[in-house]
Amino acid sequence: MVGSCQRLVALRSIILFISLSFVFGDCTDSCVNHDCPCECYHKEVQCSNRSVTSVPNYPQHLNIQRLDLHNNYIANIKGQPFSQRCLKSLITLRLSSNNIKTIPANAFKGLLKVERLFLNHNYISKIKKDGFAGLKGLRRLYLNNNRLNKLHSNTFTPLKISLRLLYLHGNKIEHIPAKLLENFGNLKTLDLSGNRITKMDGRYFSTLPMLEYVMLSNNPWSCDEATICSTFGTFSKMQEQRHLDRVTTLHQAAFAKSPRTLSVYGGMACSSPQKRLGLSGVTLFQSMRCQDVNLTSYFGDIVTFGKHDAHTTKVNGTDNNAEIAIQSATVFLFCLLSFIIICY
Repeated sequence: MVGSCQRLVALRSIILFISLSFVFGDCTDSCVNHDCPCECYHKEVQCSNRSVTSVPNYPQHLNIQRLDLHNNYIANIKGQPFSQRCLKSLITLRLSSNNIKTIPANAFKGLLKVERLFLNHNYISKIKKDGFAGLKGLRRLYLNNNRLNKLHSNTFTPLKISLRLLYLHGNKIEHIPAKLLENFGNLKTLDLSGNRITKMDGRYFSTLPMLEYVMLSNNPWSCDEATICSTFGTFSKMQEQRHLDRVTTLHQAAFAKSPRTLSVYGGMACSSPQKRLGLSGVTLFQSMRCQDVNLTSYFGDIVTFGKHDAHTTKVNGTDNNAEIAIQSATVFLFCLLSFIIICY
C-alpha cells in the first residue's frame, strides 16, 4: 500500500513537471534533436559552436528569452527566421562571429522585447532600409568589427526611442550622415573608434541630451582648424553647460536627477596635414584660437570659442570710428553750406 502511494506521488510529480514545462516554457532537453542541435537551460537556448548554417526551428511551446547562436556559419537571415512564436519573449540574441554579410529588411521583425542584439565580428557591409524594424525595445546594439563603410540617415531610425548603447568600432565607416542619430534622446554611449572618419562637426552630437561617452580614437582625422574648433569646441561647450546644469540642479533639490556629463575618449591623433601628423586633437584645440569660428552650441545659439574680449573690443572700436567719421562729415557739410549762404 505504501509502495503504491509512493509510485502515485512520483507519477503526479512527473506529470506536474511536464505540465509546468509546457506552461512556462522550460526547454530542458526538449530541443536536442536533428533539427535543433542545441542545449536548453530553462529559458535559454545555447547553440554556439555547433556548425549551424541557418537559424534552427524551435519547438513552438517554448518561451525562449536568451538565444545564443554565436560562432557558427550562419550567412543568411532573410525570410524573417526570428518570427517563430517561441521567440516572442526573446530578450538577448547573439549572432556574433558568423558569416552574415547583409541585414535585410525586417530581418528581426516580431522581436519586440529584444534588448540586446549582438551582430559583432561578422562580415556585414550593408544594412537595408528597415533592417532593424520591429526592434522597439532594443537598448544595446553591437555592430562592431564588421565591414560597414556607409550608413544611411535612416539606418537606425526604428531604434530612435529605445537605443542606449551603439557600438560601431572596428568598421570602415568614412562618413557619418548628419541625421543618422538626430534626436536619439536616450543614447548614452557611442563608439566610432577604429573607422576611417576624417571629419566630424561637433554639432552632430547636440541633439543627444543623454550622451555620456563618445569614443573617436583610431580614425585618420584631418586636423584643419575648422574641424578641430568645431568638433572639440562643441564638446567643450556641452561639457561646460551640462556641468553648470548639474550644479544648479543639485542646489535646487538634493535628490533631483541631474543632467548627464559628457566624456570624449580617444586622443583623435591627426593624420593630416603633414605638419600635424600624430598630434592630439585635444591638445590642438587647447592651443588654437577658435574665436573666429562660429558654432551652434548645445542650445542652438551662435557661440564663439576662445578669448572674446580683444575681438569684441576690436569690433566695438571699428563701430565707434565709423560713427565719428560720419559725425565729422556732417559737421563739415553744415559749415560749408552756412559759408555759401553767408557769402551770397
